[in-house]
Amino acid sequence: MRVLRTARLPQDPAVAAIWWATCRQVDPARLAAGTALSAWVSDPANAPTWDEVDRRVGLAGRFASMPEARAMRAGTLEIAHGRRARRGEWRSAPAIAARSL
Repeated sequence: MRVLRTARLPQDPAVAAIWWATCRQVDPARLAAGTALSAWVSDPANAPTWDEVDRRVGLAGRFASMPEARAMRAGTLEIAHGRRARRGEWRSAPAIAARSL
C-alpha cells in the first residue's frame, strides 16, 4: 500500500516535516533504522518546523488515548453502526415483501 504520494523528500521544510511524520506513522521500524531523519532534523532550517509538527502529532496522540476521547469514539461508532443497520433493514424490507408474494 502506497500512502505517500512521493518517495522523495519534499523541498519545503513544512511539507517535509509532515512527510517525515507520516513516514514515522506508516513504518516506524524502518524510519528508526535509518539516519536520514536525524540528518534532516539536524539542519537548523528544519529543526523548528520538525519540533512543531512533532509536538502537534504528540498532542493528537495524547488526546486520542484519553479515556474520555476513546469512550466518545466508541459511542459514536456504535451510533453510526446502528444507523447503518437500520438503513439496511429498511432496504431489505421491500425485498422480503417481494419474496413473500
